[in-house]
Amino acid sequence: MPGAAPAAARAALTAALREHGATVAHYGGLALLDERPGLSSADLARQAFVTPQSLNQVLRELELEEKDWVARRPRTVPARLDRPFPQIGLTASVRGNYTGRGDLHGR
Repeated sequence: MPGAAPAAARAALTAALREHGATVAHYGGLALLDERPGLSSADLARQAFVTPQSLNQVLRELELEEKDWVARRPRTVPARLDRPFPQIGLTASVRGNYTGRGDLHGR
């Protein structure tokens, strides 16, 4: 049955993430930030193939709800821009638990 293996893998991933209070969308955001720390939210949305609005919802869930998994930090303003835009990165609390191989430990 084609598609059975991917469906089973997704179900297993969903179940494992649920134990940590995370979703597949959260996992995708964490994986991108682990690979490319310091992206802006617009860059991260493009990389994740989601709308900026959807991405901002995921980031709020990762920042808030006492997860403290990502943080937005001010970025130095490039000369051609008239306002700063924040960089987004993993916090120390998740960096120690997220191995970069897609595993969350201890959360």
